Amino acid sequence: MNTESTFAFVICFIIPLLHLGSSECSVDICQWERWASWSADCICGVPVFNRFRSRAFCCDTNWGSQECMNICGLNADHGFESESCVVCYNGGYWNYAECQCNKRYYGKCCEYRVNMCEAVPADVVFVLDSSVGQTEGQFKKQLEFVERFVDTVGISSPSFQIAVVTFATEAHTEIDFDHRMTKDAIKNKIRSVRFRPGATFTEKGLALARNMLQSRGNRLSGLNIEKFTFVLTDGMSTDRRSTKREAMYLRSLSTVVVVGIGQMVSHEELQIIASPADQFTHSYVFSVENFDSLHTLIDRLIDATCGKCSTSSRTDIIALIDDHSSSAMTTTEFSLALNGITYILQHLMAFAKVNGQRFGVSRFDDFENQYLSLTNSLNIDEMLSYVQGLRQYRKTCPASDCSANIPRNISTAINDVLLTQFINTDPKARNALLVFTSGRFDNIDKVREEVGVITRDTGVYVFAVGAGYDSNIDGLQSIAQEASNVFVVTEDNLQTLDVIQSQLSYITCS
Repeated sequence: MNTESTFAFVICFIIPLLHLGSSECSVDICQWERWASWSADCICGVPVFNRFRSRAFCCDTNWGSQECMNICGLNADHGFESESCVVCYNGGYWNYAECQCNKRYYGKCCEYRVNMCEAVPADVVFVLDSSVGQTEGQFKKQLEFVERFVDTVGISSPSFQIAVVTFATEAHTEIDFDHRMTKDAIKNKIRSVRFRPGATFTEKGLALARNMLQSRGNRLSGLNIEKFTFVLTDGMSTDRRSTKREAMYLRSLSTVVVVGIGQMVSHEELQIIASPADQFTHSYVFSVENFDSLHTLIDRLIDATCGKCSTSSRTDIIALIDDHSSSAMTTTEFSLALNGITYILQHLMAFAKVNGQRFGVSRFDDFENQYLSLTNSLNIDEMLSYVQGLRQYRKTCPASDCSANIPRNISTAINDVLLTQFINTDPKARNALLVFTSGRFDNIDKVREEVGVITRDTGVYVFAVGAGYDSNIDGLQSIAQEASNVFVVTEDNLQTLDVIQSQLSYITCS
């Protein structure tokens, strides 16, 4: 057979139809031709179901189609394809009725992007405690907190949307989500929210916030809107079991941030309400007095495109242990205080790292403060060994010599720390003083006045930690000045100190 006649007998089968073609093959026998065009185009944001395409196969006409497949060792199914498709750009994927976009992308086909340094779109509900556990002045602080938050972020339809709820005996929607409201309009509404004292039915405020967030539509097509709930309360709810149940429901829907404020603060309940710690923060429980400690959370909202988040604390921490004869802890309390310091040390994520945390310890008695000055030169095991090796031995003056000694108390001990221990710190660092004491002071009002003067304008965060339930809460508050910075720990609830971690660590993204 000559070459021309050979080509005359070679034709192409279109396999799905098993039909002999009439054109000469562009490839060798027993090879597939190129795919034909799809029966329909894949369209942006619109699903196309069961579109198909086929391709031809070259074979000798003396063979039947099945014989061609057998001789060539191929399968006719390989000549036909079908699929459903839709175009979703920038890594998005089709999710039933729309393109589901990656963070910061939105639109019908995920074609638009929220710019860097603009707020990640978020719905934020503030739940404010208007119960009798708050004074009118403290309620005003809550409103000021919300107003300051609004000042910090951008309010617009593609970024932040704000709502405000209050609760006491009943829960009330004070400001509902409204994309038309400007920042100034929201601030004016915040200032007009009324104080309605009543019982502390925290669960009603949480339930109302959950209902508001659940009913929210998706205002930016394809974009997963972040949801945050800020709960400002003292954690002293009337029905703690119901509060815990509603908090669980709310946490499944949003990130719950709790800000402690009030005459008495239960950090245990605040932790129950708040979302668990994650890569962004060591704790979602904060103090209303220390608004700046929320900056890492706001950074998360403003720009969540960072690929790496790490702790960069720049924090100097002194643990001051009260061993004065007039207010010293018992042997059991002293041991518990050391365990509390140990727990905090074990959870410092950047201790002994460059630009990380430095830690110092001071024990004071009737005569002096004894120091392990601020250091990050020790490794964590050496630091823990030092703390656990501390022993309680109060030095007291003989009665005949007391008149010759300068009177000392917790106030003079704190003043000594502030004057001698925070003098060589990085000016950009935050400074924290953790006072472990019984709070059983001879003159609590005097201590409150003296410590208030001593710590004013120092920029040092002061926390008071009582070891055991015999601690005097009024005495602890006289040191910390604010109830939200007062802690009482036992061996069973050392994790309450996790709340302090949000104040001792910066988490930054790069």
